[in-house]
Amino acid sequence: MRTTSNPSTRHLQAAALSLRVFGLYLCATGLGLLLMPAVVLTPLQLPVPPDVWIRLVGVLALALGLTDLVAARAALPMLLRASVWRRALAGAAMGTLVVAALAPPAVLLFAAVDLAAAGWTAWALRRLPAGTPGPGGAVPATPTAAQPAARGGLGRDQALLSQASASFTQ
Repeated sequence: MRTTSNPSTRHLQAAALSLRVFGLYLCATGLGLLLMPAVVLTPLQLPVPPDVWIRLVGVLALALGLTDLVAARAALPMLLRASVWRRALAGAAMGTLVVAALAPPAVLLFAAVDLAAAGWTAWALRRLPAGTPGPGGAVPATPTAAQPAARGGLGRDQALLSQASASFTQ
């Protein structure tokens, strides 16, 4: 990742790094649950289910991890902020399941990782001024009434996705 003296860019890079690290953690956990669930679950004293569900959880974790890696690469503030809410909600939900005695206490380790990673990203983003541009210096603007029609009616979401995919071809 490039270094720069621009504080906004540094904060954006720090937030993207935090999501990249979490994405790698999710990919590793997902692959572990998919290919060898006992290796992941036994050290935590969690039972290894005999059915396929734990492997499907691994597929979902792997998919989320890959999505996080793409979002980190794009470094769009909107995607980084959304990841904070998702990870905080997941950590809180896991904690709630433990408190309600629906999950074993070892699940708190997964919750702690989610909450700590969300906190790291949120900490980097809180120093990011509103309207900070993504890669390439483009600030996603609210489209005018004429702009969606000019883009075939696809609107702001399509423009942001186009900007994110363009960052991969540069």
